Amino acid sequence: MLKTGAVSTAKIADNAVTEPKVGGQQIHTLKFVYDGTSLTTGAKTLTSATGTAQTLPAGAIVVDFMIDADVPFASGGSATIALGITGTADAFLGATAFDNAALVRATSHFKRPSGTSVITGASSVLLTIATAALTAGGASVYINYIETV
Repeated sequence: MLKTGAVSTAKIADNAVTEPKVGGQQIHTLKFVYDGTSLTTGAKTLTSATGTAQTLPAGAIVVDFMIDADVPFASGGSATIALGITGTADAFLGATAFDNAALVRATSHFKRPSGTSVITGASSVLLTIATAALTAGGASVYINYIETV
């Protein structure tokens, strides 16, 4: 029960609690999407959920990430998938077999980046398919990060 005159969350403007006010340790989450329209080998730039361009901000420190395969990955060969950023294609996840537990919806979980976790400049997130093409697949990628103050 709030005391008379207390400030409730309904009275706080959106985004009024800023990084400096909470000491710079506020966790942010961005959702990126690989829509599966291009299954060939190579780097795919992930987008926002609405299909627009989206980047991790400069100064972000990636805490963890999860790949949620909305459409299971499949390949007629031995396709691998890596996750990273512009300039470092395997910053978060090195080349991993398409059917590895880390890429299967039922067994995927949040994990720490395998490489780079500090984003020095605004960067696109890349999903790189190698070794063989995929025949199916689509995923939502969730990235949790804090901003440097």
